[in-house]
Amino acid sequence: MKKYKDLLLMTKRYHEANAFADREEAPQLQHLDDHIAHALFISIIKLINFFCEESEKSTSQPIFNEVSQSLNENQREAALFNCLEVPNDNVKLAVVECLNNVPLSEFDNEEIATIIRLLGSQKNIGAGKTEFVLSKIFWIITKMTRDKDNDSGKSFRAKFGEKAISEALEILIRNLSRQVDDEDEGFEKLALSLSIVHFLKACSANAELRRQMVNRHDSFK
Repeated sequence: MKKYKDLLLMTKRYHEANAFADREEAPQLQHLDDHIAHALFISIIKLINFFCEESEKSTSQPIFNEVSQSLNENQREAALFNCLEVPNDNVKLAVVECLNNVPLSEFDNEEIATIIRLLGSQKNIGAGKTEFVLSKIFWIITKMTRDKDNDSGKSFRAKFGEKAISEALEILIRNLSRQVDDEDEGFEKLALSLSIVHFLKACSANAELRRQMVNRHDSFK
């Protein structure tokens, strides 16, 4: 928490000379409304994402693997999930883009559960960049649905698949019923629908998940 407060102290200097005095408590992440802090969070997350991406390449240099491993050992995923509390769409989008490049083997059950809870916590799917955030989440769990090599994939299908399918169908129905006013909103709506369809298609290739989808056929009546 001290590093977080130090970070805020530095960002405040850029636009308020006497802001955030040492005696003042740092706001919780869900109340962080400082645009400079948001920009700094995004830059840090993008840097983490860069090392995640590079470490996964077949031609990756050892330094990228070493940094990625160090980030993992220092609870990278926990820090990223904490950043989802920040009330800023661009921060959230940077987080899920980074999570999409984290190796599936490094997700534990608690983190998978957090991802599924995110799907159910979005009350207004048309607000801001919510469609893109949700879309990226569906691409992440699509990879988990297809993954046969890691425990995270097996755990997702066994423990979270049914809930994920339920959330996917509910969000798809809500998304298809929305009326959009301009081309950008239409593109965001399409991106979300396509990601859900790809997820459901991946589920249909698994016998157990396919049965759960059949049990939800009433959703489309």
